[in-house]
Amino acid sequence: MRIKCKVYLGQIIFFSFFVFVGISCDKEEIVTVPVIEIYNLHNKTDSTASFSTSINSNIDSSFYDYGVCWSTEKTPTIEDKKTNKSTYILNKKGFKISNLSPYTKYYARAYATNSAGTFYSDTISITTYGIVYDIEGNDYLTNKFDTQEWMIENMQTTRYNNNDPIPNVSNYDDWTNLTSGAYFEEMEYSDIDNILINYRIVYNWYLVNDGRNVCPTGWHVPTNDEWTTLGNFIEGNTILVKDFLDPSGLIHDNGWTIGSNLGKSVWWTPSESNDIEAWVFDAGFFLEFELRSTLKRYGNSIRCIKD
Repeated sequence: MRIKCKVYLGQIIFFSFFVFVGISCDKEEIVTVPVIEIYNLHNKTDSTASFSTSINSNIDSSFYDYGVCWSTEKTPTIEDKKTNKSTYILNKKGFKISNLSPYTKYYARAYATNSAGTFYSDTISITTYGIVYDIEGNDYLTNKFDTQEWMIENMQTTRYNNNDPIPNVSNYDDWTNLTSGAYFEEMEYSDIDNILINYRIVYNWYLVNDGRNVCPTGWHVPTNDEWTTLGNFIEGNTILVKDFLDPSGLIHDNGWTIGSNLGKSVWWTPSESNDIEAWVFDAGFFLEFELRSTLKRYGNSIRCIKD
């Protein structure tokens, strides 16, 4: 007697995708339904993208392969580049896509294969970042916004681009009396167990106008006009705002930025507003970007833009 079977595929996507593949037959039988979940895209760089995954431990042995396939075409298949179950990263609970090109849009799908064929999820897109290095070898992700190319991480260098050291001034009185470039380290500890939860370097304004340049070769501290161009381009566009802010962990779960009072989402420009103040670009707590004036001696962050 022939038993007619049908294969079904269902899935949900919301910055994630789930693949449910099972077999139901006209004849009543117990079927193990394997579940492959790819629920988070993280650690995207200029050449890699990693997916956190959860795979049902009771996967039917008939599904002999599963993973992620990707391509620059909109409908990738297992004939394109792919991971498979042998590349599952146990301690990371997921798959890692490697050897991608920077500033390139890729499309990815989850798949599961058994004797009946290969079944796919819907497609999601991934656009990789660029990367640039400072004089100390620290790397920073970069991204393109319209005609501009920006660092999307804050500078952390302790040297000018000619390799001269930047003074580290931790004493408050000494810091407030400075008229030359310097940095200090900000450390934020948890209230409960005093564990270090945030570390960053911030700079005074005098460093910005130093001819030795704090940015990598071919990059500079953005002007007021360049910041304004960026703000006009990304403000109100959730995806673009996230692309600029989130790699540095600047967006809170409730949509606010964090760290403005610590200079994390306030960035220097080279422009003075008067003898003791200079202009900064502030992301604000509600993502209402603005140029405003602040004291030159304050500690704020630096982003660089490509020449």
